[in-house]
Amino acid sequence: MLVQDGWSEEEAQHLTEMFVLLARGTAARTTDDVATVLGRAPRTFEDFVLRATAAKARQR
Repeated sequence: MLVQDGWSEEEAQHLTEMFVLLARGTAARTTDDVATVLGRAPRTFEDFVLRATAAKARQR
């Protein structure tokens, strides 16, 4: 479905793998390290994926 929507095979595979990790809860936590390094509050991986997907959709 992603490839049919214009994503490359590599992008589709990567995003699928990321969703599997998210579903397992592997990447669901955040740490204080991000706030220290970036100077802002950390985001969850789910928020990152949603923002990245929305940005990709706006590029088309």
